[in-house]
Amino acid sequence: MPILHMDTDAVLNLSYQVGRAAAEIRQEMQVLSQSVYTLSNVWQGSSCDAFMVEAQQALRGLANLASEGTTLSRRLQREVSEWEVAGSAFD
Repeated sequence: MPILHMDTDAVLNLSYQVGRAAAEIRQEMQVLSQSVYTLSNVWQGSSCDAFMVEAQQALRGLANLASEGTTLSRRLQREVSEWEVAGSAFD
């Protein structure tokens, strides 16, 4: 039977880093979204419309990335919790 090992502190640290990155992406998205909205007030025409479509797609992509980051962070935290519970059975 193979020996399984996890450095729970390292995995938990990564979880926090991923969670912080997801939060930072969300904050920057808000700034970008406001900038795009402001730009729409000073630029009009078909090229602006095309840019707005692309910008909204990019913002949706960032939102998905932030959501996936949050999900990964939570999964790592749950995994650490499960390992700690399993490990406590051997104490």
